Amino acid sequence: MLSLIDTQFAHPLKVGTLAKAAGMSERTLTRHFTQHLGESVGEYIARVRIGHACRMLADTAMPISVIAGRSGFPNLANFNRQFKVTKQMTPADYRRQFSGKKNDASPSLTERSPSLDSKRTASKRRRPAHK
Repeated sequence: MLSLIDTQFAHPLKVGTLAKAAGMSERTLTRHFTQHLGESVGEYIARVRIGHACRMLADTAMPISVIAGRSGFPNLANFNRQFKVTKQMTPADYRRQFSGKKNDASPSLTERSPSLDSKRTASKRRRPAHK
């Protein structure tokens, strides 16, 4: 059931459809979710969708409205509201805070490695002066 939600989160998901796919009643599915995960089916789906949106906000420059749609939120206002409730910040604030963090540690391709600079200066120091 969780793998179905994890792969289909961007599409509309209804408890009745999920229960039918699992071969159980809506009530049984809801009870199992609450019992085993500590959250409702809707809360789990929202958490998966927000998690996907967070990755996209941090890793892409896509507009927030596109990210909302690709994360399963057809309504941007609803996405913004649910995101803020979950993360205590707006999607734009999240992007500003977390985008590019992974790449900050690695130098850009146009930067010269500091180790190369130190070797070159060290080799210049070792050369005997020509008289």
